[in-house]
Amino acid sequence: MRKISADIIYSNTSPPQENGVLIIEDDGTVLDMLDSTDGLDDIEYHSGAICPGFVNVHCHLELSHLFGVLPEKKGLLNFLKPIIEIRVADEDVVQAAMIEADAAMIAEGIVAVGDICNESVSFGIKLKSDIRYHNFVEVIGIDPEGAKGRFDIGDKVYKESIDMGLPCSIVPHAPYTISPDLLAFINNLSAEKKFPVCFHNQESEEERELFVHRSGAFVEFYKQRGLEIDFFNPTTDSSLAWMAENLSSASKLMAVHNTYTTIDDIKLASEYYPLMYWCFCPKANLYIEDNTPDFSLFKDYEDRITIGTDSLASNSGLSIIEELKTISLVDPTIDLKTLIKWATLNGAEYLGFAEELGSFEKGKKPGVNLISSLGEGGRQLVADSKVNKLA
Repeated sequence: MRKISADIIYSNTSPPQENGVLIIEDDGTVLDMLDSTDGLDDIEYHSGAICPGFVNVHCHLELSHLFGVLPEKKGLLNFLKPIIEIRVADEDVVQAAMIEADAAMIAEGIVAVGDICNESVSFGIKLKSDIRYHNFVEVIGIDPEGAKGRFDIGDKVYKESIDMGLPCSIVPHAPYTISPDLLAFINNLSAEKKFPVCFHNQESEEERELFVHRSGAFVEFYKQRGLEIDFFNPTTDSSLAWMAENLSSASKLMAVHNTYTTIDDIKLASEYYPLMYWCFCPKANLYIEDNTPDFSLFKDYEDRITIGTDSLASNSGLSIIEELKTISLVDPTIDLKTLIKWATLNGAEYLGFAEELGSFEKGKKPGVNLISSLGEGGRQLVADSKVNKLA
């Protein structure tokens, strides 16, 4: 048994608690939370704040070998264009990079990951990992006639994941790479299996141009690949609302990135899907578009905001604390209690892991992170803030 105390404890079940004590089994299972150290001995005291393990709801482990390869701050399309060609690499290289990335996330206090997959190459690593993974098998196809074939490819990977005991969903990539016909297959299966669905949302202004005017850089992007989009006729000018409309039967829906999302987009999408989750990956947004979402637009949805890292192809590391520091730098009005909830409990709830992760509650085994070098009495992240995994 361990008795762990710190300057402040963020449990996600009560207000931040100064000098409280978290009591856990040696395996990390929570036994109790006390508001005082009185009468206790053998206490581990730490300077800083302790919180549950982090949940990274959006990652691409398969792209870990592309660290530092893709152009930085050149826009989404210039980021996407080379991926198909350069993501192919020797299996040993890909496996080694994924193993290293998984280990790095564990060291960063990450206990669960929602991971985008295009194939099953990462599944063996995930089975051995201390991280709990939920696989999001991504399907792509804008031609309605090819929808069934594209879905069947994803379904094969999905079934492989399920057979291996790894929780899994089939998900679209983004509004600009999916047909309504393919979305319908995903929507129907999600309604049946009750799995969460996510998609990349509004990472560029070009996405809006495509949906509002049916023109712009994405049209040229398709033509360069021999694709005509005469059949492209979305029912709304908001790509976000269009996705919410077509995935309205999903048990949980999450829009990822939201770099250029407006308040009108949010309101319109919420009419179709009132309980949508919102994932921020700010370091990737800065890497690709040199921009971040307007976090203030999402103030009414704080219980459904989550945090992701995206991939090492678009980030300098897979660290949730660095994502939180970036958000705090952009919008200092967001307090640490809120940021921690976004990075722990909200993500656990979205992925379906909240029975064990996300908060310090008796019987849970959520992991224990120490955040050190904090400002304002342990209530504000600063440039030197870092995380250490305690359990």
